[in-house]
Formats: sequence, C-alpha cells, structure tokens
Amino acid sequence: SGGYVGIGTTIPGYSFHVKKDDVGWLAKFQNINAGGASVYLAHGGGYGSYIDAGTDASTSTYALNVNKAGTSYFYVRGDGNVGIGTASPGAKLEVTQTQANQVANTPLVNLIVTGTAAATKGAILHLSTTRGTGTDDTDLFRVFGDTSGTSPFFTIRNTGSVGIGTTTPGA
Repeated sequence: SGGYVGIGTTIPGYSFHVKKDDVGWLAKFQNINAGGASVYLAHGGGYGSYIDAGTDASTSTYALNVNKAGTSYFYVRGDGNVGIGTASPGAKLEVTQTQANQVANTPLVNLIVTGTAAATKGAILHLSTTRGTGTDDTDLFRVFGDTSGTSPFFTIRNTGSVGIGTTTPGA
C-alpha cells in the first residue's frame, strides 16, 4: 500500500511494518555464514533487541556501532570492549572526547549511583578535562557523597591541587 510492505497488517504505516501479538521474538536477522551474527528484535516479554556477535567476534569486529556520518558515538567491539566516542576501545570501557567537541566547565563523565530513599543518598564520580573560563581552574576529578554534585569529598584540580572536603583546594 503506497510503497509500504506489511506483514501481519493490511495497513502498513512504515516502509517495512511487521505486526504480531507474540510472546517471543518478532524478528530475527541471521547471517548463516561461518561465524555470522544474528539480531533479534521486539520480544513480547518486554525486551527490545538482542545482538549475537557471532563466533568470529574479536578486536577487529563489532557487535554494535552507533554512528553519525561515519563517526562512532557508541561502539561495542566483538571482544566485549565498549567505546563511547571511539571505535577502538583499549579497555572494557573507554570514553573519548575531542577538545573541539568538549564544552567548557562540563564534565566528560558523570557516574551517578542513586539511593533508594531521599535525593541526598547516592554518590557521583565526576571526571573532566576542561579548563574553565578566565583564571578558573576546572576540576579534573571529583568524588561526591550525594547526588547533588555540590559538596565533593575529594577533588583534584587541573593545577595539581588536591582537596579533601573542600571545593577550592589551594595546594
């Protein structure tokens, strides 16, 4: 209908529209070549997608590559290493940001662990590589004891100053 193809529907709303009430996987794309990968989509039990990288998974293959115009934003290598901002992660998790794309006074990474009761429970690990505006030295590394991000337990500034319990270490 109108150039659209429908499976399980007589009124497809997309170029390729599959519709079925099923408790299992709705679609499977499988390459049966030796070492080939498989992708499963839309499980009736609430799973979105599953990617099997195949038996040839290695440092030179990938299971998932989310990119824009050839630049990888999120990359899961065949050996399990994950890259954000890089297609060649050298560790289990590698986050890379070019200086041209880094926003001043914005952390490169925030790892936030939230608590179960109040907003003050939990912790933040904050990593940054930026330099602030003017003479302000931006923090390279901070550990917070709550999720507000205002009272760090430990701070290392890009000047080399280290502080415990202060936001402005002097030496």
